[in-house]
Amino acid sequence: MKFWNVPASLAAAIALTMGLAAPADAHGYLVQSFPAKKAHLKASPYRISLVFSLKADPGYSVVAVEREDGAVIAARTLTERSRTFSMDSPLLAPGRDLVLYRMLAPDGDLMQRKIDFVEE
Repeated sequence: MKFWNVPASLAAAIALTMGLAAPADAHGYLVQSFPAKKAHLKASPYRISLVFSLKADPGYSVVAVEREDGAVIAARTLTERSRTFSMDSPLLAPGRDLVLYRMLAPDGDLMQRKIDFVEE
């Protein structure tokens, strides 16, 4: 069947469906992190690194390192639009820690998550 033989209502429905599906791909998400979620590290990481699917907006995009008891050890705010976000890590004692991140995508979507990891 050739495209021009498709009824107009079916062609319009296909076009509308394709148009509605595209914005869903525009939401930001975490692509990669170091340390990775649930990682068991032999030593304290020297750097915290995150890679996002979209460029995060500066000023409202933040990364923090927190001890298991909730004490914030370090934090950094993104200073320019970027897909990557990294900061030097303080020396961490053995135990469970969290990397908390808040990323504001260009479409206004706010993502907040935690990455827990353990230093042995």
